[in-house]
Amino acid sequence: MARARKGSISARRRQSGPGDGPPRAKAEKKPKPSGTAGQQSSGLLWKSLAAAAVLAMFFAAYWGTLHHSFQFDDYNIIVNNERIHRLHLPTVISSNFFRPVLFVTFALNYHFGGADPFGYHLVNIGLHLLNMVLVFHVISILIGVLNRRSELDDGPRAADAFGPALLGTAIFGLHPLQTESVTYIASRSSVLCTTFVLLTVAAFLAARIEGRNGPVSAGRRWLLLGAATISFILGVATKELGIASPLLLLLLEFLIFSPTGGITARARAIVRYHLPFIVLILAGAGFRLAFMFRLHNPAEFRSPWYNLLSQFRVVVRYMVMLFWPVNQNVDPDVRTSESLFEPAVLLSLLVIAGLLALAWRLRRRQPLASLGILIWFTALLPTSSIIPLRDLMAEHRVYLPMLGAAMVAACLPALLSPRPQRAGRVAVAAALVAGLVLGTVTWQRNRVWATNLSLWTDAVAKAPEKERPVMHYANAISAVGRFEEARRHYEKVLTINPENATARYNLGIIYKQLGDYERAVEEWRRVVRLEPGHPNVHVNIGNYHFSKGELDKALLEFKAEVRRNPRNPLGHFNLGNYWRRVGEPQKAEKFWRRALRYKNDLEPCRLRLGSLFFETDRLPEARAQFEAILRTNPRSAPAMFNLGHVTYREGRASEAALLYERSAAADPTFVDPLINAGSIYLNELKQPNKAAALLNEALRRNPDHPSAPAVRQTLTRLQGRGN
Repeated sequence: MARARKGSISARRRQSGPGDGPPRAKAEKKPKPSGTAGQQSSGLLWKSLAAAAVLAMFFAAYWGTLHHSFQFDDYNIIVNNERIHRLHLPTVISSNFFRPVLFVTFALNYHFGGADPFGYHLVNIGLHLLNMVLVFHVISILIGVLNRRSELDDGPRAADAFGPALLGTAIFGLHPLQTESVTYIASRSSVLCTTFVLLTVAAFLAARIEGRNGPVSAGRRWLLLGAATISFILGVATKELGIASPLLLLLLEFLIFSPTGGITARARAIVRYHLPFIVLILAGAGFRLAFMFRLHNPAEFRSPWYNLLSQFRVVVRYMVMLFWPVNQNVDPDVRTSESLFEPAVLLSLLVIAGLLALAWRLRRRQPLASLGILIWFTALLPTSSIIPLRDLMAEHRVYLPMLGAAMVAACLPALLSPRPQRAGRVAVAAALVAGLVLGTVTWQRNRVWATNLSLWTDAVAKAPEKERPVMHYANAISAVGRFEEARRHYEKVLTINPENATARYNLGIIYKQLGDYERAVEEWRRVVRLEPGHPNVHVNIGNYHFSKGELDKALLEFKAEVRRNPRNPLGHFNLGNYWRRVGEPQKAEKFWRRALRYKNDLEPCRLRLGSLFFETDRLPEARAQFEAILRTNPRSAPAMFNLGHVTYREGRASEAALLYERSAAADPTFVDPLINAGSIYLNELKQPNKAAALLNEALRRNPDHPSAPAVRQTLTRLQGRGN
């Protein structure tokens, strides 16, 4: 066999068997001195500075995302998912049976930080940083194994592991393709699952590699394999992608630890180290597929054959974006391929086949590069093969495969430089340059994720004819009050897909905002014909009749909502409003309580219920309702205002005045609490100066308030007293 070229991470054929890793070095072979103490100290300093530079680039690229808003599925998964709003593990786990570990982390986030995105982003960034450390560790260990094998085979001394590992880590941590996984909170599934995959690999390597004192003891080996198994299970319980772990371990076995040897020796190694993973992956995959087909048929998106043809193109597109990360999009417009003989499909298939052939060719001379190529494709198998998913392409699917790209990158300096010492310096320099360039692009891409409006403005510019980006862009501009523009985009959605009931429902909301209530009701009635069970459509039609005094028609609509969506809190809430309007407070209370059963933090419902209790002198119950609102929304001006009423009636005037002031501070447009507080300071607390200041502020906020004439008379009297 030909010797590996000088400076490469060599992997010459071993003379020993494949069972327990590289054989121990001969006792008489002495390691070459690596330099003087001063040289070692200088080298350590430069390594520390290089690592610190990559770390600084990482924080520069991601620190600004801490205050980004929730996006896309974040609202369904976190903000509106009441099952994670209480740290009760059975309830949290039941919210997503297949990803319980992921949802436990979301529940912990909500427990400590509520619906503030800061904590969620902080956890995502921390996990990504941990994964960078694990990638550095795994690549360093693998390079050390291959270097040791080269020395035992009397091959040339290969490059130090630090530089190549740092380069691979910079690629993994700072590539802009990773932004969707890290910055999009809901994509924590990919980041956390990769954490467990990397921990599985690290534990397996520790069990598989000999220590300085010889092979790992049987007890320690089983302890480490047990830890790897637990990590594998946690990974699968985070995201289905975790099933890739055993496949990665088999690649390590065949390329790193058992590159040669007979079938019997390799089978013995597989049984010894991999059997638990194989059993678990078969059981888990079968269980997951069975339930997936029970919940929905993946073929409803496209046939498995069409999906596979399309994924050939998508995988190559991912690879192009590795080298040229432009036109990133949260929702790319990718067409479905339906023929193997499409030029784009054939070309993509040739590229993939060529890379697999290259991996086979490199398996002896550059096993780390071969491993990286195969990890790239293996990690894409669960999401980019024959199983149809809703979206053909999503950038978060390359988060784990980026490990393979990092390994390939780690091999490049050794190929470019013949001298090991120089190869290490080249790798460090490449890591710094790559980190700077990729980190800058990542920083720019992260700015797109700042708000819903910025994200969907970017998406619709790159996929102007795709239904979902246009729809979400219309939602985003509607939220900032650009109603006429939103109307045009909802109409465009309906041009693309006339059966989109949600777009038609939202179009009705826009017409209402524009003052055309009749047109709004017309759109909502079309929604009823398209999708009779669409939530809240009957509520909106009912409120239209309610506003016109057509109470019988309103009642019919509210009842239709409750009949079609029995757990919709707004249906019950509006039925309560109806009964309150017709003078039936007991029935109103019953329906409002039912609404709170389905949505405990429905603030308007608690306000109505608390006001009813206040009007009927049930002050403790009224206080409980308003305080419940303030526990979930401490800056609720109406809740503080009404709590001030309760407190004043309880005889605590000074506390009531403070509550009114807090209410006015929470809402700069709210005038009534200022008038109430001023009245208390003037008449109860005998502080005319304080009262005058509050009443003047009330007039400044709204000079045309119905109470403004009385307020002016009061201020005139106070001025007369002062004179």
